[in-house]
Order: sequence, then structure tokens, then C-alpha cells
Amino acid sequence: PVKTFSIGFNEPEFNELSFAREIARKYNTEHHEFILEPTSINILPLLVSGYNEPFADSSAIPTYFVSKYTHEFVTVALSGDGGDELFAGYSAYQKLYNIRSKNFLPDSISKVVFGQAEKLLAEKWPGKGMLYYLSQKKKTLGAYYCLWKAAERKKLYRKDFYEQLLLRGELYKEYLLQNSTSSDFISNLQELDMQTYMVDDILTKVDRASMLNSLEVRVPLLDHVFAELTFSIPVDLKFHSGQKKYIFRKAMSKYLTPSVMQHKKQGFGVPLTYWFKRDLRDYTMDILGDKSMPVFNYLDYNYVKKQISNHNSGFRDMSGKIWSVLFFNEWLNQNK
Repeated sequence: PVKTFSIGFNEPEFNELSFAREIARKYNTEHHEFILEPTSINILPLLVSGYNEPFADSSAIPTYFVSKYTHEFVTVALSGDGGDELFAGYSAYQKLYNIRSKNFLPDSISKVVFGQAEKLLAEKWPGKGMLYYLSQKKKTLGAYYCLWKAAERKKLYRKDFYEQLLLRGELYKEYLLQNSTSSDFISNLQELDMQTYMVDDILTKVDRASMLNSLEVRVPLLDHVFAELTFSIPVDLKFHSGQKKYIFRKAMSKYLTPSVMQHKKQGFGVPLTYWFKRDLRDYTMDILGDKSMPVFNYLDYNYVKKQISNHNSGFRDMSGKIWSVLFFNEWLNQNK
């Protein structure tokens, strides 16, 4: 029988094991599942050495462990990556579509708010004029894709370091959006994700985590013939009346269970929100509460500490950002 593998958590809202079991029962697979505990963060040094660059996606943790456990049974596995990019499945598409479709600010206000961004763009790409999405809808969508927003980075980075970075992340993504070969907005976002998020995050994450465990992971949805076929599908059959992956879901509905089809989209998230407040609270402060850590040669100690405090108080969920700082710090430790 086909062997299937799934990772779960004790925190119910992050745990999708019940849906995996449904499909395993439906197809009578040899199913294996594993629960991750907060102690799984102890693999941080190993992950850093495997990725060999600052990598802010915390789902590298469960990806590593599902690869580790899968390798106990097989040496080659299949992954479902690529479906969201090919069929417009990300939740961000709906949010960005709403931003693009509505003008939230009067012209007089937007001129002040976005004047600096226009100045930066003119310096970066002379002759380009104002960003398309700023001029049309008064919003810079590239900024949406950054974990630490521009205003946060200005406080996060030490002044000398910040001045070297400016808004390059947002501007690069805006450039890709402007120069997209697609004719409609949702397709533009898909193309942006294929050029950035899919290759720099999703596929890199799985490749490095699986190779650390001598597991080969193949991605059938990204077979070039199938991918080329999806490019010929009209966008309103992918993003249909706000429903994401519309045609893909229709095609797969007879193979999946009703509860899986009705389940709200859920990423491969880690319950760091809870772990950093409880089990990993001391772990976090032992590292980021120490001013001598190498990360504070680049980041502002007091601002980082404030974000940890905001997270622990429940004011804001800063778990992803805390993880990014922890990973950056360990990377600096390993590259002294």
C-alpha cells in the first residue's frame, strides 16, 4: 500500500491529523503520524547549518521532522507543493485583491504618505515614474510580502545597517509586479510568488530539510507539462468569486472527503505563538535577552526585547519575527 506521513501538534488549531487520517482510511494507506513538542526547537543549530543562510520560515521545523520520520520507511517521497502558486490558493490573494480594488485614502493624504516611496523609486529606476500600484490604488503591495515591515525595520536595525538596506525588499517585489507578463492582477501575484516565495522559500525549505535526512522529495504538481497547462486556464477558473483554487478543488472533490473539501485553508504552521509564551519563554530570553549576542551588532536590543514583551503579553503575535531573529543570531554564531 501507499505510505503516507503527517506531522501534528498538541495545539488543536495547528493540528490537521484528523484530516490526514480521513484520507488515509479512504485509500487504505499505511499511515504514519508524529506529534511535535516545543523541544523540537533544539534542532535550530542543525537547521542553520543545513540552510546556510538566514531563513525565516519556521515551518522548516516540521518539514525537517516529517522528512526525518519519512526516511525511516522510504527514500523517495511526494510533496504537494506548487498547488497554491499554480491555482491561486494563497489567502493573501483575497486580501491583496481587496486592497487593489478599493482606494482607502484620499489623494491629498496618499500624496504625503507615499511621497517618500515615489522618491526612492525615482532614484532606483529613473524614468519609471511612480509605482504602478501606488499611482493607481495608493498601496505598495510589495511591502505586504515582507515579514518585518519598513517602519518596523527602521526601528529594528541599527542605524548604520538600516541605511544600507532601505526599502530594497519592497521595491524589488514592486518591480516584479510592474514587469509581470500576465495581464490580470491575480496572475501577477501568482507570477510574483513563483519567482520569489516558491523558489526562495517553499522549495528551498523542503529541499534542505529533506536532504538533511537523505530523503528525496519530488514535486509532481510542478511537472512542467502540468504547470504549462495551468497557465492556459483562465484566471476566473482559479480565483472564482473569491474562492481560491476553484477548478482544482472541483477536479479533486470526487477524490477527497467532504470535511477536507470544506476545511479552511491552513498552512504548515508551527504553534510558536504558544511555545514562545510558555515552554520556550526562558529559551528565548536566555538568547535574545543577552546584549552580547552577535545579532545585536545589527539589530537594536531594546526594540527586539520590546517585541518579545509584546508577544508574551498577548498584545501582538510576534512569533514569526522572534523566530527570524533567533535564526539570524544562530547563523551569525556559525559564521564568525
